[in-house]
Amino acid sequence: MRSLPDSPYVSILSDLDQESLKHLSIRHYKPKGTIVSVYSLSDMNLFLLLEGLCVVTSVGLSSDLWCSTPYYVMPGEFFGLIELISPTPMKRQASITAKTPVTLLSIDGQELLRWQTARPKLYNAIISQIIQKHYMNRDMLTHFSSSSSDAAGAQYLSYLYQIYKKACHRPDYTGPVRIWETHQEIGTAIVKNVRSVDRMISSFKKEGLVSVSRGKLYIDADQARRLSTYGL
Repeated sequence: MRSLPDSPYVSILSDLDQESLKHLSIRHYKPKGTIVSVYSLSDMNLFLLLEGLCVVTSVGLSSDLWCSTPYYVMPGEFFGLIELISPTPMKRQASITAKTPVTLLSIDGQELLRWQTARPKLYNAIISQIIQKHYMNRDMLTHFSSSSSDAAGAQYLSYLYQIYKKACHRPDYTGPVRIWETHQEIGTAIVKNVRSVDRMISSFKKEGLVSVSRGKLYIDADQARRLSTYGL
């Protein structure tokens, strides 16, 4: 790569020289495309999402370990770090797939490790962003699991609207945004069963808080605003 792509999310990398740019590449994925395979030692790179939305699914290495709730990677966020900085070789701990059409920047893992000493400010900025993301995910799960089905669902759907709008539309777009999650996936995220989600979506549809067309769920800007304040 001779120059960085035309994306606002690569500004953090703007000081890279031509030698470092050789270790970067652009990749494209279709929905459901596999970006990282769990338990694999191949393709040990760091990734920066430029367009679209990815989902991270962690699984326990044994039946005694907790299987965590999937979470999303949004444009401007890095992923694929933990295995690269492990002091001993570590297989990938999660599967990462494209939820929508995805464009990302791949950074060679060895080049990233070189930045520890060659570009410590950039290296620490990347680490800091990833740590903050994990704290946010933890807080969201705690909030959803301790709320009633409708309250948790409304907040989560409002969150999904925001991330899909950012991933798939222009900043000034206010029209309907497709929510790609199944009822099962929504239930997993808010720690509720599918029946509760079915009832919740049906109720929200009657109240005009969501729209359903050909079996697909949509939310517009006004609906997202009302969902965000639901029950308050």
